[in-house]
Parts: sequence; C-alpha cells; structure tokens
Amino acid sequence: MDIIAIVKGQKMRLAANNSCYISGSNGFVRFKFELSDEWKNRPIIAMFEQNGKIFSQTVTDGYTFLPSDICEGNCDMSLFGISGTIFATTNRVPLIIKNDISNMLTN
Repeated sequence: MDIIAIVKGQKMRLAANNSCYISGSNGFVRFKFELSDEWKNRPIIAMFEQNGKIFSQTVTDGYTFLPSDICEGNCDMSLFGISGTIFATTNRVPLIIKNDISNMLTN
C-alpha cells in the first residue's frame, strides 16, 4: 500500500486527504516520496515521532515503510537529509494511527 508524499523544499504534504492508518502492519504501509531537486542525491531519513519517541527509517529509492513500532495514537512524520554541510528538513505531517482489530481479540 503506497502513500504518496509530495516534498517541495521544506514543505511536505500527503497527496491524498487520508491521514489515518492502522497499527500492527509490518512492511505494508509504504510512503513514496516525490522529492524536489533539493533532495536529490543526498541520504534521507524519515522521522516518525510518537509520544516523545522518534523512530527513524531510511528512505531508499524514494520509499520507506511506516515503522511497525508505531501504535495507536497520533504520530508526526518529517524528513531529514544531510550532504556535506547542508542539512535539509521538512515540516511535520500529522498521521492518525488506529488500533487494528486483532489487538482487541487478544485482550
């Protein structure tokens, strides 16, 4: 499942209006970043922040997955890139994570 995120300079937004996803998936919710030229040819890390914890994911060929450690609640996603003395960052994009039904069955 690909979620397209459009990145122009420091501004990132999701292409679709949906910002609600389900916890409990691993390797399923994938972000595809459409990057402006400023981001090309530099290592990029996607940062997911939830409840004061940061989960980082390497962006490879413009893609990364929602970390499996992200649980129900609010989460922010941003990008960070570095190349020599240049540090690039984006705004935070809010994500809403809902609980998957299988968690309700084990409780």
